Order: sequence, then C-alpha cells, then structure tokens
Amino acid sequence: MPSTNKIISAWPLVLMLLAAGCPSVPTVAPALYDETPGPPDQPTATAAISSASSKPAPAYHVVLTWVDTRNPAGTTYSVYRVSGKCSEGHSPSIRIASAIQLKTYTDLAVAPGYYCYDVTAVFNRLESAPSATAQAHVVQIGK
Repeated sequence: MPSTNKIISAWPLVLMLLAAGCPSVPTVAPALYDETPGPPDQPTATAAISSASSKPAPAYHVVLTWVDTRNPAGTTYSVYRVSGKCSEGHSPSIRIASAIQLKTYTDLAVAPGYYCYDVTAVFNRLESAPSATAQAHVVQIGK
C-alpha cells in the first residue's frame, strides 16, 4: 500500500535528551517518519461473466471477479456499473455495492444488454483508483 511519509523534526527530542544529561545523543537530528497511509492500491484483472437461466422465469446475472494481492487484510471493495459497452467511453459511475469482503460479486440486477464495471479497494476509509473496466454482454434467452 502506498504511503505518504511526513518528516517530523527530531530536534526537540534531542534537546530534551541533552538537557537531561544523556551521554549518547546524536549530533545530527535523525529523521522520524509519520507513516500516514495513502489510498489503497487499485484491484487488477477484473473480469465479468454473464449467464442466464430460463426456469422458472428468465433470470440474468453477471459475476465479477478481481485480483488484489497488494492491500492489507481488512480491505473491502466497491463495485461500480454503467449500462453500455466499455469501449464507447462509458465510465462506471454508479456504485451498486460496497463493503464487499470477497474478491467476487454477483450482480443480479441486469437485463439483456451490455454493462461496464470497475472495482475500487477501500481501506481506512480511503478509496483506491478504479480497476480496469470489465465488460459483460448479457444475452437474452431464446435469441
């Protein structure tokens, strides 16, 4: 996970040690770092697979999967969707699910057509950049 390092001055600590008579005080102030985490890394290798069943009534769904090997335990995910082909410049902007703990999601709210998806990682209330988009084509049963 990327982090933004902030240097904190160590001179007040050195001065306090000198005033206390500490014999081994460095002559150059050491740099202490505040590990303030940045947003998590984006998930990779997003894939979407659509399928349908005809009984008892037509039911369509899209299964999304993604890979995330860089973020810490406790990372959750949000899924975004927009109707249309990804190649038409659509950017998934409607969040359809959040706080997902697994690296898979099944979208049951689809009908025949094209859908474009992406996924973000969320850790410590910070959200990553979106993953690469994944396109699903839901085909009407019987056509």
